Amino acid sequence: MHNQSLERDAKIAHAFSHLSVLSLGHRMKKRYTDPMSYLTYKQWRFLHKFLRYFGFAVCMGTFLLLLSLSFYYSTTRPHSVNPELGWTVELNWTHPTSYGTSQEQSRLITLFWCGFMSVVPIALGEAIRIYVLERTP
Repeated sequence: MHNQSLERDAKIAHAFSHLSVLSLGHRMKKRYTDPMSYLTYKQWRFLHKFLRYFGFAVCMGTFLLLLSLSFYYSTTRPHSVNPELGWTVELNWTHPTSYGTSQEQSRLITLFWCGFMSVVPIALGEAIRIYVLERTP
């Protein structure tokens, strides 16, 4: 009975040997050392350009929005605390210092961080260019 079970397990293992962890590990090791096996050269180049242009577009867009919103708050908000209207929070990046609501302050901070994080796709695009595209024969 034990032998039959072992024989059956051996047949199943042989039938699925191409899906075994060892053979997958061997294939994954090859892919890990050769990033070009994931995508073609044209696909890597497209990804590189897309990430770079997307990152620059997001960076410029958020910069312009932050600049225009700061200018808007500087010209329309009071330069001293006005509790009747709820303008009690000092707004960053306004000169002279203007006061607004906490929602306006969080809007400015969110725009700043979106612009700051747009560096990530730019860096990924440049990493693809350096480590994948320039190393291809």
